[in-house]
Amino acid sequence: MKNSHQTGTIIELRGRKAIVKMGLIPITINISDLVLIQEKTKSESPKIAYESKTTGS
Repeated sequence: MKNSHQTGTIIELRGRKAIVKMGLIPITINISDLVLIQEKTKSESPKIAYESKTTGS
């Protein structure tokens, strides 16, 4: 979501759209609106997640 820090996991790609699971709710987002982020922890290697940069689907 634009100006939001919600993260999710891509569960499916459909053409130019991705279905991203944010919590319990899957939403459809344009692939061009996704932003790659990395979460760093002290004891683990970085994990890759995606953040939406637009509002709505």
